[in-house]
Amino acid sequence: MNKSSLARKFARSYIDTLDEGADLDSIYNELTAIAELFKGSDEVQKFFLNPGIPLERKENALNEITEKAGISDITKAFLIVLLKKRALGILNEIAEQFLSFVDLAKNRTRAEVIVAEALDENEKNFLSSKLSEITGKEVIVKVSEDPSIIGGAITKIGSLVVDGSIKTQLKIAEEKLLS
Repeated sequence: MNKSSLARKFARSYIDTLDEGADLDSIYNELTAIAELFKGSDEVQKFFLNPGIPLERKENALNEITEKAGISDITKAFLIVLLKKRALGILNEIAEQFLSFVDLAKNRTRAEVIVAEALDENEKNFLSSKLSEITGKEVIVKVSEDPSIIGGAITKIGSLVVDGSIKTQLKIAEEKLLS
């Protein structure tokens, strides 16, 4: 089973164990906090992924880390399961899959919008509102800047890409003029 499928399986099983009223966004934040700790430290990764270190020692260390980080008992228990299943190495992928299930449960989606110049908060809110009207879902917008697009925007929602950049419009016009 590939990493993505395995991560999806673990994320699905975790979300299925949670109570209906669980704060899914907080749980996602806990998962990503621990995933960042793993990703940010080769020493931590080597310790937890080393088969020569006894499981009990790893479990004690994980309990100490999660206690200091203020991680909930349910997430701590899930991390222990991952440790025992030797799946802590894909925690980042599990967190990403968990987020996709959370978004689905909350009827929301994510959009990446590339613009030539920075947007102020009002423009971001307007953009989010319009994309929500179009999709029928709450849209969480991540805006990045790329001056090379000249103007307009490139919007990505899932596999859909809408390129309304001036750069692309000029390229299309040039191709029409040359044909």
